[in-house]
Amino acid sequence: MFAIKYQHNYFKKDEKKHTTIRGLTWYKNGKVKVGELVEEQFPSQTNISKVIDIWTEKLENLSLEFLKEDGEYPGFTINNHEDFCKLINSFLPGFYYQATPQSTKTVIILEVQESNAESTTLRNKK
Repeated sequence: MFAIKYQHNYFKKDEKKHTTIRGLTWYKNGKVKVGELVEEQFPSQTNISKVIDIWTEKLENLSLEFLKEDGEYPGFTINNHEDFCKLINSFLPGFYYQATPQSTKTVIILEVQESNAESTTLRNKK
């Protein structure tokens, strides 16, 4: 089973259906395929999730709400597309291609099948 690793405890970890946005090679190289199970490794829990859909898209074509749902975590708020790009770029060494709103990325829709979370928390949208 392929592992998808996360650096933060994103709010999405407690949602039954959620996304992850990854580099273009995830799509080109077929790292995951629709119907496969993957292990999502968050710092505080592990989810076994099914890949529901996968496609490529320019970040600028994704709504701000979509990016917020994908990338926000306690202490980090996304206010615009550039904030999301900064998040992506924070995972890459400086000599790698840096993401911009015009960058094409892989969008993966996942549905949690099982989780080792002790309790489900609801996101407080202020």
